[in-house]
Amino acid sequence: MRLSASCAASVSSKVSSNGEMGDLSINKNMAVLRAKTVAPPVAPDDGRFDIAVFGPLIKSIYQGPLDNPPWASALARLRELLHARHVTLVLRQARVAQPSLTITAGANGVTVDATIYSRYEVFTLDPFVGADGIECRFRVTRGPDPDPFTDSDRKFCEALLPHFELAVHIHSKLCQVESERKVYATTVDRMLIGTIILDEEGVVLSVSGTAQQTLDETDGIRKMPNGSIRAEYASENRELQRVIKKAAVDAVSEVPSVAEVVSITRPSGRPKLGLLIRTIPQAEMTESRHQPTVALFVRDSERKSETPQEVFQQLFGLTPAEASLALQLANGLTLDEAADEVSIRKNTARAHLRSIFSKTGVTRQTTLVRMLLSSVASMI
Repeated sequence: MRLSASCAASVSSKVSSNGEMGDLSINKNMAVLRAKTVAPPVAPDDGRFDIAVFGPLIKSIYQGPLDNPPWASALARLRELLHARHVTLVLRQARVAQPSLTITAGANGVTVDATIYSRYEVFTLDPFVGADGIECRFRVTRGPDPDPFTDSDRKFCEALLPHFELAVHIHSKLCQVESERKVYATTVDRMLIGTIILDEEGVVLSVSGTAQQTLDETDGIRKMPNGSIRAEYASENRELQRVIKKAAVDAVSEVPSVAEVVSITRPSGRPKLGLLIRTIPQAEMTESRHQPTVALFVRDSERKSETPQEVFQQLFGLTPAEASLALQLANGLTLDEAADEVSIRKNTARAHLRSIFSKTGVTRQTTLVRMLLSSVASMI
């Protein structure tokens, strides 16, 4: 990621694509003034580099990735300091079949827009597009009447470039981690495994969709007002708390952690819940409080697979009728129960099962069910 400054529009005479005069554009990879300039720009004597002003501004730039919307505070501060009509950060430029993503501080506050530049043709008219590989741009605009941008304005923006560059890089890394986390979380959920993440004090930090359904039932385990997880029956709760505390201690010790399991009785009389408690490895350099420390994996044997039958057809070459029967078997039904569920005769179900055996290469119903449940179909 490299950001650079450009005042190629001579600041006041160039008309931007939105018809506004005085456009000071800071673009990536426009080889004019690199962020890694050898000599730092001379600070203009206009008060904007005073620590009381510049310090909070720099803080807001690095806070930007955590803002909602991102960089809302920094862009609003810059709009005021530069007496601008709009201050815009283009996080993603328009491409064919992909809208742009712009964050703009204006008179009505900070807005996020994915439609203003949603057509690729609009960017081809933009006078500040011209370098290959542009990924992020920072723009300040004034209306036609105010004074043009000065050399002092330009130097002020140049001084911000290295900070925006690093903050955008941090934002990119956070987005990458979040995207990966969503993939893993969704996959685990599709496998009907609920996940509850606790901090070092046993307080819930996050709950997956499947686990939330189990907690909402309050049938065996529940989330307490203080954020902890409790089992319904005292003896089982003592065991659960012991295992959770041990996992939290193991997280900061050098002793290898061993996952433990706890069986939870449900007052409704439904089959017991199975919980697996595992320590979450801690990063070597991390803040020690309120970090993900313990993971609880919850499995409810009664939950049925929601795998579309078309997936079984594609994976094993089954007909629609065979795939429908296979799905019911994977959900734990006997052959006779599955036949009733899909409204076919028992002899027809047996014929389908023989065909399924032939296509999958197995000879026993239990082996077939294990194959279906362990296939990639359970992740869809």
